[in-house]
Amino acid sequence: MGIMAVPQADGGDDPSKVTIRSLYAVRLLLDYARDVDEAVALLQDYTVSLEGGPPVHCLVSGPSGNSAALEFLCRKVQVIRNSHPRQVASNLVISGTAPEKRGCLCARYGTAYQTLKGSQGSICPDQAMPLLEQVSQAGDYPTIWSVVYNMTGGDIRAVVGREYD
Repeated sequence: MGIMAVPQADGGDDPSKVTIRSLYAVRLLLDYARDVDEAVALLQDYTVSLEGGPPVHCLVSGPSGNSAALEFLCRKVQVIRNSHPRQVASNLVISGTAPEKRGCLCARYGTAYQTLKGSQGSICPDQAMPLLEQVSQAGDYPTIWSVVYNMTGGDIRAVVGREYD
């Protein structure tokens, strides 16, 4: 599961649901959801508050190849499931925009999308981290971390603060 800041999001205010903060939602899903379907179902039981933090969205995935972007828009969770053996998320709200058009809105998204599309969604870790370095950003809103997850083996490769070497 990854969480990314986005330009806009709202978590909702359903009084019939327990309200949790976005980072608690991450912990909840990591602790109790065994797969993407369970993560999506579990999150539907809560209102996610973004108060006190940046607007965010999440990407959840599992070893089966399923994934879903979870966006907090229009006061509810919008679920965007993958339709190919790949799904890209960046700091771009993707609800309501076709995957092939999202690259026009965010060059970083477009680069990652086209690279994964060209490889049928499968690249090795030695290819994945250079791709993440290529789409990382400096400046006022720098990339904080980049992570490559081995979805079947369980190991990860992580870079913090754009220290790719």
